[in-house]
Amino acid sequence: MRHERIGLQALFGFKHLRNALFRAKFIFLSKRLIHLAKISFIQESGDNFYFCPDLKTVLIVGSGPAGLMAAYQLARRGYQTHVFDHKKSFSRKLLVAGKGGFNLTHGEELNSFLRKYNDSKIQDAIRLFSNDDFRTFLMEMGVETYVGSSGRVFPIKGITPAELVTKWKQSIIDLGGQFHAEHRLEEIQGASMIFETEKGRVKMVGDYLVLALGGASWSVTGSDGSWTGMIERMGIKVIPFASSNGGIVLDSEFLDKNSSGKALKNVAVFASDVYRKGDLVFTEYGLEGTPVYALNGAVRENKELCLDLKPDLSESQIKFRWNSELQPTDQLRALKLSKEAISLLKRTLTREEFLNVDVLISQIKRIPLPVQGLRNIEEVISTVGGVAMDEVNSSFRIKKLKNAYAIGEMLDWDTCTGGYLIQASVSTGFVAAEAIINADRSLED
Repeated sequence: MRHERIGLQALFGFKHLRNALFRAKFIFLSKRLIHLAKISFIQESGDNFYFCPDLKTVLIVGSGPAGLMAAYQLARRGYQTHVFDHKKSFSRKLLVAGKGGFNLTHGEELNSFLRKYNDSKIQDAIRLFSNDDFRTFLMEMGVETYVGSSGRVFPIKGITPAELVTKWKQSIIDLGGQFHAEHRLEEIQGASMIFETEKGRVKMVGDYLVLALGGASWSVTGSDGSWTGMIERMGIKVIPFASSNGGIVLDSEFLDKNSSGKALKNVAVFASDVYRKGDLVFTEYGLEGTPVYALNGAVRENKELCLDLKPDLSESQIKFRWNSELQPTDQLRALKLSKEAISLLKRTLTREEFLNVDVLISQIKRIPLPVQGLRNIEEVISTVGGVAMDEVNSSFRIKKLKNAYAIGEMLDWDTCTGGYLIQASVSTGFVAAEAIINADRSLED
């Protein structure tokens, strides 16, 4: 064939090969080089183009932590890996999340870590790719981390979210991966994906499809949940999205307009089965802070939420320290309650109740919060809802689709803030990638 002769002449600089054995070997090498040159698109017709059908190709939609982890694991194993995003730039939610303190995972012991999740498949994924594994992965990529005083894990100072994303993306490119911006997934047809682009509708074909489409919070970053209709049309159950890890809205009569922006430090919020300590901030609509974020699930279940202003002391311990010779306000100061905490007690009790020691102490330990609901999805950190967990197997393969996986926040699971969201996302990406690799390995065996 002519392209074989040209390839040999260019590579080896001579026209005539007398040795038949060497000639055969060189022709084989020439074919292989031409074959590898066809890694990307080999056929283009109008606005449709296809990947080389005899190569193992993985199409990953979504460039958040889950998609990037899957892409890296597959690219380093030799898969032709393509990452698509409908925005002009990649990993936008990860970049925005990093502006508030770039918390990547948490440093706590694994068993305690796993209890932060409400789904066993997510827990199993983290057992396979743990918080320690993620830190090792980041180190190998050139991103050193440290455990802060709160137990949260951060990159060392000087490493920005943009730098991490750049390193991660470049490591995938160095392994042969490709990134495609402004490709909005519109439809899945068997092993094909239909994307809407500026140049029209584009059809891609892959051996494996990995969906990392994200939840529905922070739509400006591309995480808008608009994919749910497409998934439901394929007969896959999708749980409606709801707010998670967001502020709570309180009855306006409970709030003091002068308290907006003021903090309640070292307090606790609790429901019947959940108790969380931390700091809270009053807002014009209610309360923000890690303790109420952890209680979002209780709000969704319409459970009563209460506030404990002195979580380190029991009622009996407070009574033991109470000095009846002091005025109630002075006694509260002696207990080191803040001005805002004292103001809250006065707002939620009548004068007679405030002067009653037993009633006042009881209120210190248990102030019922008149919860009206959660902040809307656009204003919260994450969401619950998405693809129902019983629609995927333990490797996150979608049971009703052949060779297709769903990973990350597009699945219906929940956890709290503190690095747990990113950790679960990268763990699901890792497990799905390993499942693809193991499936091919079993076929070869």
